[in-house]
Amino acid sequence: MAPERILLLAFNKAAATELQERISARFAAAGISSSGVRASTFHSFGLDVIGRATGEKPRLAGWLDQGEDVQMVLRIVDELRGS
Repeated sequence: MAPERILLLAFNKAAATELQERISARFAAAGISSSGVRASTFHSFGLDVIGRATGEKPRLAGWLDQGEDVQMVLRIVDELRGS
């Protein structure tokens, strides 16, 4: 398999960094370039996929920065419950 077809996913940045370091060391020991191998968090990978699909960098909802997060989540839950 080509290195650029390998994706390593982790739950947090520290784990993704460690995965990247480990794979780089292992590939280097085998004489293989790891330049195409990517280790990232699930969140980072998802944002990248959305950005590539839409051509825009995804942004957080405006209501998150306005302190309305709890009220909005409750409203969404109520709407979903109704459907």
